[in-house]
Amino acid sequence: MGVTYAENNIESDIDAVISNADIDIATGKVRHQANSDANILSVAIGAGVSKDTSPNFDTSVGLSVAAAVSYNNVRMNTRSKVIDSTITLPSHDLDTARMDVKAHNESDIIAVVVAPSIGLQSGSNTTITLSGSGASVSNEVYGDTIAQIDGSTIDQATTVNAKSDAENGVFVKADADGDISATVVSASIAWAGATSGTGVSGGIGVSLAENYIGDDNGTANAISAIITDSSIDISGDVDTYAESKQEITANVIAASVAIGTSTDGVAVGLSGVGSDAKNSIMIDTTSGITAVEANHVVKADNISVEAKDTSSITSAVVGASIAGTFSASSGSVALSIGVALAENDIDNDTVALIDNVDIGASDDRAGDISVIATTNATITATSVATSFALGWGAGSITVSGAGANAVNSITGETKASIANSQAYSSGNVTVTATNTSKVNAEVAAVSIAGAGGTDGGLGVSVGGAETKNNIGTSGNRLGVTASVIDSGIDATGDISVTSTADLDIDAGVGAGSAAIAAAGGGVGIAASGSGAGGYNEIYSNVDAYIDNNSNQTIKGSSLTLNARNISDIDADVGAATIAAGFGSGGAAAITVGVALARNDVDNNTRAYVAGAAVDLGNTGAPGATGALDIDASTDNTINSLSVAASLGVAFGSGGGIAVSGAGANSMNSIGGDTLAYLDGADVVSAGNVSVDAENISDISATVASVSVSGGGGSGGGVGVSIGASVSEMRSAPRVITFE
Repeated sequence: MGVTYAENNIESDIDAVISNADIDIATGKVRHQANSDANILSVAIGAGVSKDTSPNFDTSVGLSVAAAVSYNNVRMNTRSKVIDSTITLPSHDLDTARMDVKAHNESDIIAVVVAPSIGLQSGSNTTITLSGSGASVSNEVYGDTIAQIDGSTIDQATTVNAKSDAENGVFVKADADGDISATVVSASIAWAGATSGTGVSGGIGVSLAENYIGDDNGTANAISAIITDSSIDISGDVDTYAESKQEITANVIAASVAIGTSTDGVAVGLSGVGSDAKNSIMIDTTSGITAVEANHVVKADNISVEAKDTSSITSAVVGASIAGTFSASSGSVALSIGVALAENDIDNDTVALIDNVDIGASDDRAGDISVIATTNATITATSVATSFALGWGAGSITVSGAGANAVNSITGETKASIANSQAYSSGNVTVTATNTSKVNAEVAAVSIAGAGGTDGGLGVSVGGAETKNNIGTSGNRLGVTASVIDSGIDATGDISVTSTADLDIDAGVGAGSAAIAAAGGGVGIAASGSGAGGYNEIYSNVDAYIDNNSNQTIKGSSLTLNARNISDIDADVGAATIAAGFGSGGAAAITVGVALARNDVDNNTRAYVAGAAVDLGNTGAPGATGALDIDASTDNTINSLSVAASLGVAFGSGGGIAVSGAGANSMNSIGGDTLAYLDGADVVSAGNVSVDAENISDISATVASVSVSGGGGSGGGVGVSIGASVSEMRSAPRVITFE
């Protein structure tokens, strides 16, 4: 017996704080930062061996157990803050007229857990061998990363000298990198050999992995670069930037082999494995300039507010089981089961906003103003289960089952917004939200049972594979929003409000099952079944809009609102099953294969201006068009393939009966609204006014089922074959345009 437990914990609070200070910098830079770096490398190995291969005793019993467990936790808060302070930067002619407030957090966990178990036993009469292995890992990365200027005033010494070419200004940056790599392996081998009696072997292997970045009892890790309740008046840029990079890689493998032999008795082999991986990322990434109370002003050459999230989960889960038996003159029984499960979830909010803060002034305009939020979440999941049961004896019974499942989910909000503010710009104003998320899932289950005997044989095999993938749900749609709410914008250049979603699910599911039974002097019976299911859905709201209930004016050289939604589902589902029975006394074969696919896309895409005064007259800017363009477009595609095949064959001297059935079904739907409109808006335009809504939806579904059966023998033969294919498609999107 071998048991290993490893635990590692890192907990810390890293704080850099300037509070209630009055700082006047004559020539130097202000560099205020908090950095944290945590690394855990954990290797846990537990091994068990039981061996007795000397057949000197009538009865021989062996037991081998191996277990390895690893728990790793990083809980680290990293905060860099300037609170209730007044800071005066050097004059703009100096290269050092710069202030940086930074928070950086990097957390890495590498965990390897291995548990091998081997049991080898032999005896002259009764021999029993049991081998079990279990490996488990739990990894957690928690904590917030915050860079903040709060309740403070940042200004600058004055000068008549020319401005420096250096990249000066106020820069607030928070970035966090989280990386978990987990490898979990359990392996079990059991062999029992009896020269004249009963040989029994049993093997089991279990591998478990749980990995979390955020999702601390439902609470997300916060990554925030934000200026709150502060006023800034400088020559240079004001830039808030928050970035999240999170990655989980999990490889979980469980394998078991059990072999029982007896030269003159009963042989029994029992083998089972289970692999399970649960991975979750939950992050809130925020970049902003905000205030609770009014009368806060930020004046600078350019304003940039950007939040970015890149998160990925890569999961590979494998369960493999083999059971084999041999008995020269008596019966044999082999049972094998393999299961592989994966659950992956990304629930991230990415927000960039200017809220309740005035940017520039009518006589002191900022340059370009940009508010950008970007999310790119990716899940790649592979789940494979295999099971083989083989037996030979005077009478032989084998049962094999394999099941694989993967559930993957991406949800959250991506939002860029200017709200409750007044912005003055001598350049362009850009509000952009983008989400490009993708799920790749490959799931397979293979089961084979083979039974042979001089007096009779029974082989039963079942294989099942399923995947469920969603980007958003019907009750919790993925949100991608670019908006201007209750705000005024006075820009010399162009104004654009753009929201884009490019969402993709690519899923492949396959299940295969084969059962073969052969009997030299009796009846051979084989039964095989396989089922595969793929269920995919995309639900989203993609909005680009201006909504000003208090009639603030939106003024610029041109105004563009563009909401674009692209969604794609590619799903392949296949199930194949074979049953073959042979017996001199008779034979029977029963086989069933089922493939099910369901794919749903329901997206709402909206671009509009409501309750706003829009002035696109001549601003005097070169190339000004004075055009208003409101565009909403949706492009949805579903490609679905569902195939089921079944083959049953039975031949016997006394007759053969074969029954085969196959069914394939594919249900696909596309819905949602695409709207572009003006509602209660007062528009003055020197150019064209265009309001367009377009929806392009396409469903391509291929469904096929093949069923073949054959029965024969000197006593007669019967073959029954049934095949059914059903396809259902519904596309009912709405497109609405009005002014």
